[in-house]
Amino acid sequence: MPALACHWLFAREALRRFTCPAFLKEETALVCLGAQGPDPFFFRSRIPWRKRRGRETMSFGSSCHSQDPRFWLFGSLRAISRLQEPSKTKASALVYGFFLHYQLDRMVHPYVFSKSGFDEEGALSPPWNIRHAWFETLLDLAFLEERGVHLRDIRPWCMMSVSAIDLISMSSFIGSLFADSLDENSYRESCLDMSAVYRMLHDPGGWKRKLAEKTGKAETLIGAFIAPQRLSVGQKDSILGLDGESWPDPVSGLERNESFRQLYEKGLEGLDPLNEMWIDLTNAKEEAEALDEWIDSFNHDGKEPEAQRRYYKT
Repeated sequence: MPALACHWLFAREALRRFTCPAFLKEETALVCLGAQGPDPFFFRSRIPWRKRRGRETMSFGSSCHSQDPRFWLFGSLRAISRLQEPSKTKASALVYGFFLHYQLDRMVHPYVFSKSGFDEEGALSPPWNIRHAWFETLLDLAFLEERGVHLRDIRPWCMMSVSAIDLISMSSFIGSLFADSLDENSYRESCLDMSAVYRMLHDPGGWKRKLAEKTGKAETLIGAFIAPQRLSVGQKDSILGLDGESWPDPVSGLERNESFRQLYEKGLEGLDPLNEMWIDLTNAKEEAEALDEWIDSFNHDGKEPEAQRRYYKT
């Protein structure tokens, strides 16, 4: 990932860049929803009392992150030029958000993996998946606190809220593009379930975290999404990489010194080439080579798909 708030903030700041096509700013909510990328697919069917039917989406979400991003991004992008207004503008906003998610992921995921760890195969088997999710929860909290925003002042589910009709329309659009893996309701149900999980685990009063600790659920995947009330200065500096400590690149092992903020800013700066070709891309007038060069060889995890993670900060 990282988690919901960082991607939402990244989308809001991306829309303020002078190179960003103006028409995208008219659909801010859809851009912010799209900025959650394939992450909603991890949440479908995670609400026990919601009986979801149809295909499992978690493996699809994993594939979008781990394999060549062209599978997910190009498939969505090519279809926009065939749409009519207003669906074309709305789909363009959603898919632009997908690209924002990819851009932030590939920049900061090496940092996240290096800080939170992984198993001997470079994967997120238990308990590494819990540690990964917990670190991303702390990143969200630390990044918000750096901006003077307290946990009680936010409503995470509002960061991915769009109208019901837009969500139905965009879900049908995504389902038709990936019919081998999704149906027309898969994306809509995934977004609704992700929103419900964040609503259920949001803890501005602190009692849910205390309950998780008392019942032994703090070190579970559910507990990993319940943020603490606040962080000490030392904790925040360590999480955001402001303490000056280096961290090993997960693939090469080379020592790196960028903070989360530096990687985040690098991600924003790297959007300018994409912004300049976006209108032509959505009208099928831009050559694929230009977008190929922008993506290079990195997947959402910030590495070549076949490269294996071996190093992390113990």
